[in-house]
Amino acid sequence: MEMAVQLPWDEISAEYTSFAKKFARDIQLPGFRKGKAPMSRIEKMYQGRIEYDFINEKFYTFYHKAVLETKAQPVSEPSVTHYDFKKGEFMEFTVQYDYIPEWEMPKLDRKIKVDKQKYVVTDTLLDAQLERIRSDHAEITPLEAWEPDASIVARLEELDDAGEVIPDRVTESFTIIPGVDPFTPEIMKSLEEMASGESRDIILKNESDGNKEVPLRITALSFERRVLPELNDDLAAQIDPEVVDLPALKELMRKEYEDNFERNSQELFRQDIITAVAKAAEHILIPDSLTESYLEDLRTENEKQRKTAIDAETYRKNNWEQAVDLLRWELVRNRLTDERNIEVSEEEISEHVETVLVKPDTQNRDMYLQYFNTPQARKDLRSKLLADKVFAAVEADITVNVVEKPVER
Repeated sequence: MEMAVQLPWDEISAEYTSFAKKFARDIQLPGFRKGKAPMSRIEKMYQGRIEYDFINEKFYTFYHKAVLETKAQPVSEPSVTHYDFKKGEFMEFTVQYDYIPEWEMPKLDRKIKVDKQKYVVTDTLLDAQLERIRSDHAEITPLEAWEPDASIVARLEELDDAGEVIPDRVTESFTIIPGVDPFTPEIMKSLEEMASGESRDIILKNESDGNKEVPLRITALSFERRVLPELNDDLAAQIDPEVVDLPALKELMRKEYEDNFERNSQELFRQDIITAVAKAAEHILIPDSLTESYLEDLRTENEKQRKTAIDAETYRKNNWEQAVDLLRWELVRNRLTDERNIEVSEEEISEHVETVLVKPDTQNRDMYLQYFNTPQARKDLRSKLLADKVFAAVEADITVNVVEKPVER
């Protein structure tokens, strides 16, 4: 966008006079003490310098005032293409900048539909986890050679399409336990009678990735027999001294799974809300310069966290659409917050700290309170609680379809 601004002298004369006086305080002319020379002589000698410094100091004040009158929302630094200043007459300048045009709030109503996954913890999942716990508490006896139902301590190497080992996909030591996922009876049969040091290639199905087939080279290092303990109240007490019996342990495990699944489900649900709202807000034009800047900030932050270089062009290409969605969501979220006066009080922050963060862990209560009473921690917590309220407001307006999904492994 290009904007031409002209300010008549009567609008800027007071500010110019004040600036010139401040400028004069630092000037010392022959025959006068510092700052005491007549303004007429100072202006005669330094008029060009005064005007130049005045423009530099006051430009952003006049620019932002002009922008407010246009109701535009700049998203980039202004580029000055022309300026002129004549004392006693006018100041004018022309700037170019990117901006977000005025936009209408999308309708947040029942026409927006979002699925919310509700993961159901099954007994099959709990039984499988209990079997893994039994395995972790097994009595281990080393074997000189492979035997039926023996566990195999092996090196696992993932292979590429050409059958070559992928260097960064190697696990030096992994215990393959018969009957424990993902090593099915069919796979265990293919590993029968292995010798120490022998390698065999298998195909493993990765169920967490749509049953994707993963070629593996398995090299046997040693063999062992694992005698599993009985699954009873004694084992339950050994695992968690606070439970009274095996059913209590199982219910505790169920609750932990449900809490974890709920957190994951809520995170995915919020991502889907953002996508759905961004789609309803497709009419909001996001300048490319804003998206570029946003992605560059994210890429730089990811580089710091991963401590490795990320190709800027590839990152930009892979994340452009998601970045535009997030920027549209931020605009809608901020306006929604203002229009509905959504806010978080100091009392709400303190209550959250007391009931959610501190109460469950009385042993570290003082440490938690000390941390969450720091300005930065309270600021971060305020942002989180505000986000919770905004998502709750959107969820109340749209259609949410709860989809139950049993989890068996």
